[in-house]
Amino acid sequence: MIRTILFRDRDCGQPNQQRFNQGTFEESPTAALRRLVSFDLRFGANVSHISPTELHLQSSCMDLIDTTEFSGSEDEMAPLFAAIRLCQEQCSSTFFIPDNLGELLNHLPHGTAADPGFRLLISPFAMRENNLALCLLLPSGITHPDDIACALNMRFDEFLAVFDLMQEFDNTSFREVAAACGNN
Repeated sequence: MIRTILFRDRDCGQPNQQRFNQGTFEESPTAALRRLVSFDLRFGANVSHISPTELHLQSSCMDLIDTTEFSGSEDEMAPLFAAIRLCQEQCSSTFFIPDNLGELLNHLPHGTAADPGFRLLISPFAMRENNLALCLLLPSGITHPDDIACALNMRFDEFLAVFDLMQEFDNTSFREVAAACGNN
């Protein structure tokens, strides 16, 4: 089992800086790998500490810093390290703007959108999604070219749903589960 600890630091660099423990989890290597890829790597986390049995990542938004700490045996941690390596080699960030941003802004009190702090809050943020599926597939042992091609042609959220379903069915390929879900 891999131990995962989540922290959020608020008001970083300020005298009133606070650290909030957001939970400790004992997870299977597959669950920890999914958390690493779908949350940390997807939203641009950077490695802040690495050893054969530990991996710490940090991501930031405004004055918040989120830290995720994974720890486990060398064998359990190997897929997480493989995902980090794949992400560095295969993934790049793209900018994401919510489709309904204009609608959301119209519902704010007058003058809110003019506030510089608010503009910083809603500015586009970087997300990694291109090739990110590789960081979950390959360390999980899913290497068939047809499975990889199928996964890379899906939106990342759809991919995650199919990946999660696949964990429930032994001896079923990724593309078979995707096809059963209507993704060809």
